[in-house]
Amino acid sequence: MSIGSCRKAFGEATFAAMLLACCANFTSGAAAQSSVSVKNLAYQVQGAKITIPSATLTGTALTDADLAALVAADNTTPLQDRLAKLDHGTLVIPEVDIEEIDVPPVSGEASETVKITVKDVSLADIEQGRIATVSASGANVNGQTRANKPISGTFGTMTAKGVNAGAYLRFLTEARKDPDEPLTTLIENFSDAGLKIEMGGEGAFSLGSIESGPIKARPFLLPYAELMRTLSRQLKVSNPEPAQLAATFKNIADLIESVEYGRVDLHDLSFDGTDNGKAIAVKLGHFAFGGLVAGRIDEYVYENLELRHGDDGYFKIGSFGIRGLDAKSTLDAFKKFAAAVPDDLKDLDVRSFLPTLDQFVIAGVDVDMVSTDHKGNLDHGDRIKMSLGRLELDGSHYILGAPTQLTAILDHFAMPLPSDSSQPGFQPLIDLGYERLDWSAKLDAAWDEATQILKIKELSANSADVGSYNATLTIENVGRDLFQGGVTDFMVAGLGATIKAADVKVVNDGIFERLLAKTVEDSHQTEAAVRKEWTSAVDMAISSVLSGHKNLPEILQAVESFIAHPKSLHLSATSDVGLGISDFYNAQDPSDILDKLELHLTANE
Repeated sequence: MSIGSCRKAFGEATFAAMLLACCANFTSGAAAQSSVSVKNLAYQVQGAKITIPSATLTGTALTDADLAALVAADNTTPLQDRLAKLDHGTLVIPEVDIEEIDVPPVSGEASETVKITVKDVSLADIEQGRIATVSASGANVNGQTRANKPISGTFGTMTAKGVNAGAYLRFLTEARKDPDEPLTTLIENFSDAGLKIEMGGEGAFSLGSIESGPIKARPFLLPYAELMRTLSRQLKVSNPEPAQLAATFKNIADLIESVEYGRVDLHDLSFDGTDNGKAIAVKLGHFAFGGLVAGRIDEYVYENLELRHGDDGYFKIGSFGIRGLDAKSTLDAFKKFAAAVPDDLKDLDVRSFLPTLDQFVIAGVDVDMVSTDHKGNLDHGDRIKMSLGRLELDGSHYILGAPTQLTAILDHFAMPLPSDSSQPGFQPLIDLGYERLDWSAKLDAAWDEATQILKIKELSANSADVGSYNATLTIENVGRDLFQGGVTDFMVAGLGATIKAADVKVVNDGIFERLLAKTVEDSHQTEAAVRKEWTSAVDMAISSVLSGHKNLPEILQAVESFIAHPKSLHLSATSDVGLGISDFYNAQDPSDILDKLELHLTANE
């Protein structure tokens, strides 16, 4: 069975948990001190056949006949009205059976069937369609796949608190009349003690536990089913007209703004199966969805993800996170477009539709896999092996989808280098005797609108046994049009910007010695001869560029000191008047630029 089939079986099983709320829609309780019961209930819900052999309602003034009439499948009285007659009761259902047959897409194929039996369902403290606690002791799953393979499994204890069955029914069946209707809590929290699903010997899925926070919603502007059908049609239209696009945007905005999810945590997910005769194992220690409110997702996190594919290898991720994904600007743009449909889309600024993101991070990556295209870094290209300590992007103070404050971090991207030249891109490092690459880098930039200064506070990189560099840059006269204007505005803003200061420090951690040794080997010269040759060549190049500059002697002395004892070089450049693009474009001679710069170079600080 494929992973897709596994997800299907899991979806069928999850329907059992959703039935707990649906049960409240069919039967709830009332205020009194007697007990009534009903037997042999049957319903069709969303393509599934649901049967309840018996149910008992305690603490009610209703008779058996009253209860039977309220829960009858052919009762045309709106369920909300029926629920309103039930108060202060507890409903106990020893067993609920759900059977769903998945009609195959191709004639002649077998159907996939799943039957779920939920045990010991209890709906406690029912009042005006609200249920304080819905619980079940567990559930069993049985069925067969299209390949006539058996499906079996179990669910642990399931509990839902604060279920508002009446509001849930409104959400599913009605369209709201007030566009600004507030959202109502449908369920306060839900938990499941875990599940296990076996799929005909082809795979097994398990989940340790689920905890979910509150779910809030309101009816959509169209009834739920109609909205889903409408969006399905709208999203399939290629090259839509502006009016069609406006209608689609309106429905998407309504879909997102009318539902809020609290935090969801899943623990200890695993799947074991086969693919082309090879064992597949997928494990996930923790998944967290930090909630969706007004188009903003606070957190979307995976932790301890591991995928193995037989002896082909493995792929591991310690953690993956998206935080602060905010689509408010997107929703506002959707609604603005729908309210005033433009005649032509060519003037549409698509940047106004871009969401913002506080953080993206992936850490603890470890890969050892077969390279199907034979372009790997091991075993003559047949295998890929690499690791990543951390990749992180942090953005804030957005303007039209562009962050004006940005931090990017790459921490310990590491990989062994090929022992041969199967990958030419690695050849220069291999020639220098490197067997492993371990690289880190960082960018930290911020724009201040009040001062119109853009600062590159850090642009750095380092590699083990190679060296490092760290640069800073200050640019003034950077206007807002650089971020929000059109192409012309962007070009004008760029022309007006001026570089005021730059600082670069380079530290040697072994690369110089390796280059020196390689040159000595290839040229058959002594180290002293090579150093002298390098010093002469660099002095000549710098003198030709900085001819006449007041700090030329200082700069030459620093370069000579570095070549003699290679530890570090530190270059500082400042300009009182600032250097813009036009200065470089109009310069007839290097001195036209250098006369505006204060340059200092020091070695081995």
